[in-house]
Amino acid sequence: GDNSPVKLSNPKIIRPFEMLVEMFGTPKYTEIDPTFILAPFYVLFYATMLGDVFYGVLQTIFAFLLYRGIGRKSKGIRDFSYILLVCGVATIFSGALMGSYFGDFFKYVGYKIPSMLNPLENPMAVLKLALIIGIIHLNIGITLGLIKNIMNRDYRSALLENVSWYFTQIGGGILIGKFFQWFSPSEGLVRIGIVSVIIGVSLIAYDKKGLSFFDFTGFLGDWLSYARILALALATSGIAMTVNIVARMVYDLPVIGIILAFLVFVGGQFFNFILEALGSFVHSLRLHYVEFFSKFYESGGERFTPFKMERNLTEVIE
Repeated sequence: GDNSPVKLSNPKIIRPFEMLVEMFGTPKYTEIDPTFILAPFYVLFYATMLGDVFYGVLQTIFAFLLYRGIGRKSKGIRDFSYILLVCGVATIFSGALMGSYFGDFFKYVGYKIPSMLNPLENPMAVLKLALIIGIIHLNIGITLGLIKNIMNRDYRSALLENVSWYFTQIGGGILIGKFFQWFSPSEGLVRIGIVSVIIGVSLIAYDKKGLSFFDFTGFLGDWLSYARILALALATSGIAMTVNIVARMVYDLPVIGIILAFLVFVGGQFFNFILEALGSFVHSLRLHYVEFFSKFYESGGERFTPFKMERNLTEVIE
């Protein structure tokens, strides 16, 4: 019955991300350490939200200097700078996919940069991608909850809280797809969808009783919350583009136009970089702390700290 202390054990490449998990809470001895899932998804969310090549370069340089500087003396700063460094490199690649280089800066110097997923030109594609990633992320959380319940031999919770959502999603996806004519399922598949929904909804209703309605709306809200990935990507590109437009407008002013345009461009882009980097950091955490962890993670554990002697008045001489 004791709350046994835990020592997290992760590969070196993702070990610094343990600090993000422990900001929420140390896992209990009977829980699964979510660091191995949080690390890649956190980087993916962050890079998609920030999504600008030059912002990624700025962050990578800053993180590297921080890592090689004060990070040598502080483990917390070292881990934090490592996370920023990885996210900065990932942002360079995501920015290239989105065709964002200080927004649409290259347009003003006569170059057209091709993009595969520009949020300003094709926001629906980014939204669909965000929702697909979101449903995958949520179901990983449900699956981890199922594994945890089976490990703890809590088969009732495994059935009512985890398996029930598989039936509900599969059946609901088939019926919703048919209703909106996204695809044309066969009659047999429609019947399977109806049966799956009945089973899933019945299990959830049996578990939550009169509060089951809020479980369904809560799950839908969690899923739609991943639309913030699009919102942050749009904000990054939109503000950067606005800064470029204002800088171009003041560029034509006599005498001080070039200097003023330079100040507007540098100050505006730097402000946007700081603002969106902070927003990407916070909202990537939120998608894990609120939407993802709620499916399986409780925390409340105690980190293992080995006994040691702290010497104040004596010194060991070899």
